[in-house]
Amino acid sequence: MNSDPLISIGIISFNNENYIRACIESCLSQTYKNIEIIIADDASTDNSVQIIKEYTHLHPSKITLISSQENYGVATNFNNAVKASKGTWFKPIACDDVLFDDCVENYMKEIFKQNLTSGILFSKMQYLGLSSKENITTQMPEIFKLEPNKKIKSILIDNTLPAPTAFFNMNTLCELGLSNERYPFLEDYPMWLKAVLNNVNLKFVDIISVKYRHHDSMSSPKNKIGNSKFYKSLLNFSRNEIWHRRTGLSKLKNIDDFISINGTLALIKIFSNKKTFLYRALSFFLRILKPYSIIKKILKILHFSR
Repeated sequence: MNSDPLISIGIISFNNENYIRACIESCLSQTYKNIEIIIADDASTDNSVQIIKEYTHLHPSKITLISSQENYGVATNFNNAVKASKGTWFKPIACDDVLFDDCVENYMKEIFKQNLTSGILFSKMQYLGLSSKENITTQMPEIFKLEPNKKIKSILIDNTLPAPTAFFNMNTLCELGLSNERYPFLEDYPMWLKAVLNNVNLKFVDIISVKYRHHDSMSSPKNKIGNSKFYKSLLNFSRNEIWHRRTGLSKLKNIDDFISINGTLALIKIFSNKKTFLYRALSFFLRILKPYSIIKKILKILHFSR
């Protein structure tokens, strides 16, 4: 209904010609009709842009393409979609994921019900594309049950917020400064940390909003050890924003992170980013060197043995 607020859906596109159609179709199929679809493409080298243009010709008043001439990274691409959006709320989606038809409608029902004018909403999601997890639905992460101070401790240890389900109030998103382009291949974790530190209202809605395609990813492409650009962004973010904020036992997690990130970067270089038998052996060795993980496992065993 046109009297309803305009909602922006931002598709974050890069080299996913096999899945971009399903993503766009899921956005067009939303039961909530007053939407615009902004597709930000980060200089794809496959057929993604041509496919997107087919849809912009078919739906010129509904779909807008923002196309970069250079590959700037997912943070800048996310921001390009936001900056082109006119809606009061913003739903980002990776170009290989799929929205449930009632995704926007269900979020807006919750927003109207609680009269929300700020914040970020999250929900459950369903895995897609990995046989071992096919159709498995996630549950509410523990972080939503915690008080503000404990939320900070939680986000400093690990990023457990379900990013594919995020639904942003546009004013809140702009107040956070959008995605931090200082970390070009890490669009969500820096934003979640800033949101938690500033006590932004993070709300979990008991719906399933998105099908998350669990396959090649920014951090771990198929048959490759990982994306070095992602790990370099993660390392810089950890050094600048995370490690100095940890206290007590959690400071040992800095060592875990240092071993994990730098170890992965070294293995990518040594093995030309290929998962060989020797790589797997060395990777296992690195995993058992992490003091924080070892202590947490020991404490867990002692707890259950009482």
